[in-house]
Amino acid sequence: MSFRRLAAAIPAAALISCAAASNASAEPVYGDNAAWVVSQYLQGRLYGTDIPDYPYVCPADLTWKLSGTASTEPPFYSKQHDFLDIRTFNPNTIRTMTGHGSPAGYAFVNVDVDGYERSEARTFELASTQQGYCIGNLR
Repeated sequence: MSFRRLAAAIPAAALISCAAASNASAEPVYGDNAAWVVSQYLQGRLYGTDIPDYPYVCPADLTWKLSGTASTEPPFYSKQHDFLDIRTFNPNTIRTMTGHGSPAGYAFVNVDVDGYERSEARTFELASTQQGYCIGNLR
């Protein structure tokens, strides 16, 4: 059975609850899956893949409340074009975590990447908004 036919047979509430627990390759409803947001953003930025129209990067007017940032603006908003020391990423390594001691409404997505000088794990920090998750910082 195709996904579309299967999805039509499942109540909408069940689809929404499943999307949050699915892996990065599964398309969520309105970006409620932080791993999907990071995966799609990297696919588009690194490989030029056609990706869904979605606000992947947090807007400048979103108040950023995570410690270690000097600004209330999401740090990634103004430096998103500077992060491209990443050449490739492994979508099978994407893991979503919650931050202990961090304010509610934030998610952390780790992913193994290969850069021009080294391979490493990078952490995307995402905020939950009314539209879904958006990327606010990269460590």
